[in-house]
Amino acid sequence: MHFPSLDMRDPVFDAYGLSLSVQVVTFENLYGVDPAQTSARFEGQAFVVRSAGLAWAGQREKAPGAVLLRVRPEGSGRFRVHVRAKAPEAIRCTKLLVRGLAAPLAWVDESGLRPVAPLGESLAYPHQLGAPLVCLRAGDETLGVRVEDARVREKRFAASLERVGERAGQGVLEVICEEGGPRPSRELEAPPVLIRRGAAREALLAEHEAFARGAYGGRSESSCRG
Repeated sequence: MHFPSLDMRDPVFDAYGLSLSVQVVTFENLYGVDPAQTSARFEGQAFVVRSAGLAWAGQREKAPGAVLLRVRPEGSGRFRVHVRAKAPEAIRCTKLLVRGLAAPLAWVDESGLRPVAPLGESLAYPHQLGAPLVCLRAGDETLGVRVEDARVREKRFAASLERVGERAGQGVLEVICEEGGPRPSRELEAPPVLIRRGAAREALLAEHEAFARGAYGGRSESSCRG
């Protein structure tokens, strides 16, 4: 479920001007963090959120679990984001939500600007995307997002305008990292997500190619799939 009609009432954390939320998707439920059991503070240069509990059904129900969100700047307009989660059931994927984006939304691809579908749109790697990255135009700003994963696992990038809650009408980009292993676990550490403000698509591709050469020992990503 990428475009929920229910207001999840997830807490939103302001980290270096980025408005971020985290969701944990199991094979049975969709969870956010429980704000009553959550702390957010700077630890050195990193902004760190620690939650000792989960919530669902618009914060009406609580569940055991934990979330760690760490945001670290890497130069002007560049950020590295780590997410680690624990849930009461086996985890299917984690979702990092970049919220508060200006409308309208448009993908930046090789042909130029392509408006996001009115009801939202999801792009999947490796089925639709050749690399786990997207470039999104939000109002007058361009946001580049890529995932550095030494394993070739499914990633999805879902862009839409929020439909309900206090942020209705604002843009949101979901970065969805699948567990992808043969034995799903109740704990999942997602691969790092790199967020870059004002990024050109060509620069993102060059950065990913440099990462892939090191991660895959000179082999192409396609040869590592499966």
